[in-house]
Amino acid sequence: MNTFTDSGLCNHAPRKLATALMGLVAVTLAAGCGELTEAEALSAQEAPMRRLDNCPSGECTNPTNGKGIYVAESAGYCIPVLSRKFFCPERFHNQSNGTVNLIGQLIDDTGVPVLPSEAVLQADGVWTDAGMETHASVTGITANSDGLVVSLSGGSAPPQASGQALLHLTIEFSWELQHLFTLRFHPSVKENDIALYQVQYLAAASHSWKSYCADGTGTAAFLPDMKVSDTNARIERVPTHAGVTMGCRTGAIATCMVWGYHPWGASAGEESRADFLYGACLQAKRAAYFIGSGDGNSYTVQGTPVAVQDNKGIMNVSMIGVEALWTPDGAVCLSPEFRRKSTQSADELPALPGALPIPPCDAALHLAASTGGLQALLGDEAPLATGRVEL
Repeated sequence: MNTFTDSGLCNHAPRKLATALMGLVAVTLAAGCGELTEAEALSAQEAPMRRLDNCPSGECTNPTNGKGIYVAESAGYCIPVLSRKFFCPERFHNQSNGTVNLIGQLIDDTGVPVLPSEAVLQADGVWTDAGMETHASVTGITANSDGLVVSLSGGSAPPQASGQALLHLTIEFSWELQHLFTLRFHPSVKENDIALYQVQYLAAASHSWKSYCADGTGTAAFLPDMKVSDTNARIERVPTHAGVTMGCRTGAIATCMVWGYHPWGASAGEESRADFLYGACLQAKRAAYFIGSGDGNSYTVQGTPVAVQDNKGIMNVSMIGVEALWTPDGAVCLSPEFRRKSTQSADELPALPGALPIPPCDAALHLAASTGGLQALLGDEAPLATGRVEL
């Protein structure tokens, strides 16, 4: 059984380009994968953080990442540091001098940024072999279709660590010479050929390891050569091998990779189109319809099923009508009558604005969706469509 939801994919069969996935029967991820409730997720973070429920500008930082970019909207991904402050990791940056920084947001317990810009932490490694620990400088963190690769220098460490070798490595992170926490990456099972990792952190004042992704899965994926805005999910390419973004499995960054949208494998001429399709998926997964109009909100809730089709045939889940067509700037049309439906107990989808800033989708799209011909109508200008899953 294949199940697609706004929080990710519980189980699926391997997919290749132009392979059709039909006959979807939807259940929620919360029921099928044992996700934590919001209260449980927040309690797992060692200290509670109050939600920021109203962020029409998209420029607020929500400590639970309510916009669903790095983790599902009801879960946490920030690490407690200092006094009543949290660091929310986003990407690793490889510097030309052979050092590595971890870049993210430093916020207080209400989600308000402590700094006017991103916080930059310095990385340093510890290699453990046969019970002996030795210092190993971290000189690069990259990722490819096989997964995470950490380049090292010094001690008994090999030049590169990947796969099971990562079990020997921990990476310490400091800010302004003050040690904040340590991370470790343990390989987990792959999903649709995407390498996932159990990421754990050890806070400076703690003696126990905790899951970095407080979303019930505990796993994360790594997106190479891109950075993703934590406010509107727009993507930006960075030079090859210069950076890696880390996202929890239930967030849009990792989910879209598992769905088959990822930056590798495309030819040089197709690279920009692949990026465009991935960017469209980031908005579609989160139901961020109005990003292009300055509305940074996500209009879905965790566990909501959604049918997805694209012009490459990577996803081809049947739908009776088109909810929206998507670009990296959000939806270009929206038909509320075919909007995805929540199946999460009493949870309701967020209300749409009274006056929609985008037009309804054309009736020809709904007809094509109901007759199985939608994919042929999806062009490069809006390459991805979503619709309601009918139970």
